[in-house]
Amino acid sequence: MELVQGKATVLGRDTETHGYVGGSGGNVSGHINSFRTATLDIGGTTVTVKHKEPIVVVDGDHVVVAGVRKANGIQAFALANRSRSTRNDAPATMLIVLGSLVVLLSIPAMIIIIGLLTGAIGGYVLYTGLKMRKANLLIQEALAGGMSTSVS
Repeated sequence: MELVQGKATVLGRDTETHGYVGGSGGNVSGHINSFRTATLDIGGTTVTVKHKEPIVVVDGDHVVVAGVRKANGIQAFALANRSRSTRNDAPATMLIVLGSLVVLLSIPAMIIIIGLLTGAIGGYVLYTGLKMRKANLLIQEALAGGMSTSVS
């Protein structure tokens, strides 16, 4: 997990939409999710932020971002804009609860292969939720105490 902070330059904004629509016999149903994305340059580091809520950042804002380093920069889990007093926290609690529930429900089904598969999926969701919680805590510490370097 890395923490990056500094003045942001907005490199791009977009909206990602995923979902499906289907129907038969005159009934149409579906589910569509949209995420807002922003690509930022923070002190020479490229940061990609994706969130359901609006990402409030303009050129020159002082931001704090916690995320994971990928090949093309940092994939942000959480972002705080000090200039405008806004935050985009990761949905850590929801993923931790969901992952724990899936793992617990898969234990009785471990006798057959499907229990192992569901347990692995639940474990991955739980792991991701714990990483998101760590990102949220790093942002909170940085806002409270002013951490100024990257944390691994």
